[in-house]
Amino acid sequence: MEKEIQFDFENINIQKNVNDFACLIEEGCEAEIDKVIDEIEKKTQMEVAVVTIDSLQGKTIDELAFSLFNKFGIGKKDENNGILLLISKDENQYRLEIGLGLEKILDKATVKKLTENIIVPDFRKGIYAPAILKLVKTIAKKAGMTEFSKNANVSLCTGIISIFLSVAAILIAMGTAFKNIPDIKTLYLHVFYILISIPAIAASVIAIICGITDTAIIATKDIKTRRISRSMAGIILGIISITSFTFILFYLQPVLDFLAGLFKLSSGNY
Repeated sequence: MEKEIQFDFENINIQKNVNDFACLIEEGCEAEIDKVIDEIEKKTQMEVAVVTIDSLQGKTIDELAFSLFNKFGIGKKDENNGILLLISKDENQYRLEIGLGLEKILDKATVKKLTENIIVPDFRKGIYAPAILKLVKTIAKKAGMTEFSKNANVSLCTGIISIFLSVAAILIAMGTAFKNIPDIKTLYLHVFYILISIPAIAASVIAIICGITDTAIIATKDIKTRRISRSMAGIILGIISITSFTFILFYLQPVLDFLAGLFKLSSGNY
């Protein structure tokens, strides 16, 4: 009896999009699958890998898929947007491992629908290549729903926060000044204002950096499925926050003098 050749999982290499170790995918169809996956990555930065093996050799499909997914870092590190389809021929098992960053467009209900309607019916008939191709094409359509990146969301949120913190810092500085006039010294007031404005400045810088990073990535990678509105809003809000801080810093005392004069309009000497 011929001894079964053991597959070396420790030294497996899945650097390609399609890694057909079990020879389940026809050559022509493999090239088409590879092309679709390349388009997905080009447009969305999402990474998809297909791996077929003859046998699990005593391992569980979930354990092996999770191990390969993390070992080869499928998906961008800061986006966690990778997908791995692992197929084991002898055990008639498959596993669709999906990065946490894709849960919004590939939630459990969507994944269940994809597997039950595409993978299971064809795989049971021994039809692998067309099913895999249909699956990656469906994923490509779902990926097109991604409108904003993590950087864009962070940029917008920190931009909004920076505005609120800037307004709070201005009100606190002015309130403190009016409470202590004429005892407070101008130098101390400016130092106090700078200190309470640090959170607003930090949020503004984060908003601007994340917004610029996102727009630069979209421009460089030609990611057509993403919008830059949130990034632009974050950048604008960050700039407004820093501009208001700078204006108040240089004109704090004149503004306070002006406001103080207004409050004294109803009083005078006799």
